[in-house]
Amino acid sequence: MRLFVFAVGGTGSRVLESLVMLLASGYKVNNPLLTEIVPIIIDPDIQNGNLSQTEQLLRSYRNVQQKMPQNGKENHFFKTPITSIAKLENKNTDGFLFNLGASDQLFQDFIGYNALNADDQKFMGTLFSKRNLQSDMRVGFKGNPNMGSIVLNQIKHTSEFNTFLNVFQPGDRIFIVSSIFGGTGAAGFPLLLKTLRGLGAKVPKAQALKEAVTGAVSLLPYFTLKNNATNGQKVEIQSSSFVSKTKAALSYYEKHLHGLDMLYYLGDQTESEPYEYAVGGKDQKTPAHFLELIAATSILHFAGTPDNAILQGRGATPNPRCMEFGIAKDEINLTLPDLGPGYADMLGRPLTHFRYLTHLLLNHQEQSPPDLAWKQDIGFGPQNLGLDPAYNTDLKHIAQSFTNWLKELVENRCSFAPFSMNEKRMAAFIAGKTVDAGWTEDEFNEQYFDKLFNNHSTSKEGRALISNIPESLGKYLLLSNHIIEKAFSDRVKTFNQ
Repeated sequence: MRLFVFAVGGTGSRVLESLVMLLASGYKVNNPLLTEIVPIIIDPDIQNGNLSQTEQLLRSYRNVQQKMPQNGKENHFFKTPITSIAKLENKNTDGFLFNLGASDQLFQDFIGYNALNADDQKFMGTLFSKRNLQSDMRVGFKGNPNMGSIVLNQIKHTSEFNTFLNVFQPGDRIFIVSSIFGGTGAAGFPLLLKTLRGLGAKVPKAQALKEAVTGAVSLLPYFTLKNNATNGQKVEIQSSSFVSKTKAALSYYEKHLHGLDMLYYLGDQTESEPYEYAVGGKDQKTPAHFLELIAATSILHFAGTPDNAILQGRGATPNPRCMEFGIAKDEINLTLPDLGPGYADMLGRPLTHFRYLTHLLLNHQEQSPPDLAWKQDIGFGPQNLGLDPAYNTDLKHIAQSFTNWLKELVENRCSFAPFSMNEKRMAAFIAGKTVDAGWTEDEFNEQYFDKLFNNHSTSKEGRALISNIPESLGKYLLLSNHIIEKAFSDRVKTFNQ
C-alpha cells in the first residue's frame, strides 16, 4: 500500500517538512502494509522558500533511506521509504512538484481576459477585482481562493496528474494537506477531492480512485502576519481576513465536501508572534509551528488506521469521520509532558532518539579519535563513510535542518520545547529533566555513547546486527538506533523528572 500525500500551498510544504523530521526520527506507523509515502506538492508559487527547502529535504531523506537495510525490522531511523511519482514511473525527472503551467503569467492572461468581449469582461469584473486580474501568479494566489479555484481546476490536465494515474494502484490511499484560510489550500482541497472522486468512467483507475480510502487535514488560522511589506510590495494579505475566509470555506465544505473518509481539524487561537510579511517567492520562509508538527502526525495516524475502522461508516452518512487533537495542559509554552503521557511518549521517544543522534553526528563523532573500535568496524571515516554523499551531504543536511526545526518550534507561539536547545550537556537535553549519573553509572555524555558504540560493535550481538549490511551508512544508522534506544530505556526511561 502506498500513501499519496497531496500537500497544497505553503502550509502543505511546511507540514511535509515536519513529516520528514518524524520519519527520519523513527516515528512509528502502525501499518505493516504501508510500503512507501509519495508526497505531491501543489503550489503555483514554485519559488517559495519553504517549498524549495522541503523539496531538498525530501530528496535528502530518500537518498539516506535507500542506504538502509531492506527488511527494516531492526531499525527505526529512516524506516519508511519516500519517493516521487516520477520515480515510480521510472522517469528521469526528480521532483515532487506538480507543474500547473500558471506560474509565469498574470491571472488575466491565464483566463484569456483580453480576448473577451466588453460584456464578458464586465461580468468577470464582478467575480475578480482589478488587483486579482493583474496579479502575478509567480507568487501564488495571495490569499484569494476565487483565483485559486480557477487555476487549480486545471490539475487533471497536467502531465504530472497523468503520471499519478499511471502509478496509482487499487488499495493505495490518498491524504490531502491544506490550510483553510488562504488562497491555494482553501481552493485546492475541495477541487482536488472532486477531481479524484469524479473522473469519468473512461479514465483508467477512475473506479480505484473513487473507492480509495481518503483522508485530509485542514488547518484553521494559526499564525498572523506583520503589515510591513518590503521592497516596494503592497500589503495584499491581511491576517484580519483569515477568520472570515475560514467561515466561508467551512460553510462551503459543509455542503459540498463529498467523498472524504477522515478529516482532521487543527487550529490555534493563541496570538502568534507575527511572521514577516512576504507575498511569496524565495522570501517566504516562515518558521516551523507546533500545529504543522501535529498535522504531520495526523498523516501517520491515518496511515496506521485499519481500513475497517475507516470504512465502517462509509455509505451510512455523507460526512467524513472527523478527528480533533487535544493536549493535557492548555499552555502557551508546551513541553512533552504537557501533551499527556501517551502522546508524549509516542512523539517524544523518536524525537529524543534523533536529537541524540544528530548531536553526536554534528558535534562529536567526526572529532573523536579515529581509532575507536566501532569506527573501524563500520568504516566511519573520511576514506569510507565520508566519501558517501548520502552521509556527507544528505544526512548532515537533515541533521542540521532538524536542529533548526526544533529551534523554530521553541521560538514560535505557541512554543513547543521538547528540548533545551541552548543546553550543551546531553544529560539535560530534555526540557525539565536531567539524566543523573547515579552511584555506578557513567556520566550521560558523549564519552558514554562512545563506550556504548565500542561495546556494542565488538559484541557478538552487534557484529551479527551489521554483518550483512553492505553500506557503511546503513551500518552506522542501525548501530546508532540500537545504542540510543538502549541508552534511553536504561537511563532516561521517562520524560518526567
